Amino acid sequence: MSSLHIYEMATYFSTSGFIATVVLNSILIFLTVFHLRQIHKTYKTLIVTFATLCLIFSFIEMMVHPFYHSYNGGLINFNMVKWVGWSEDLVTVLVASYSGVYVSIVSFFTVLFMFRYWTMMG
Repeated sequence: MSSLHIYEMATYFSTSGFIATVVLNSILIFLTVFHLRQIHKTYKTLIVTFATLCLIFSFIEMMVHPFYHSYNGGLINFNMVKWVGWSEDLVTVLVASYSGVYVSIVSFFTVLFMFRYWTMMG
């Protein structure tokens, strides 16, 4: 049994997720920059940075469609597709960047919550 239909479904969902991410994060950035008046400039910058990281993450995911494999507490991400016209080094950098941006987004959640906590308690 071939797993080609699963890859096609993953491509479809990845593309749909990219479109939704672009639309929703663009709206978030627009509203944050142009229509919010009662939020500190620092928090606006954090929100815009977070939305931009999400856009970059979604763009890289749509380009390389990485797979994750978990085994014995380890996690490996890889790409099984040969891209015509793309060097193997570029695809490797994109897959590594995918992991780096993912970690940045998760870490940024902590920064946002800590900033809100310090703002409310200070």
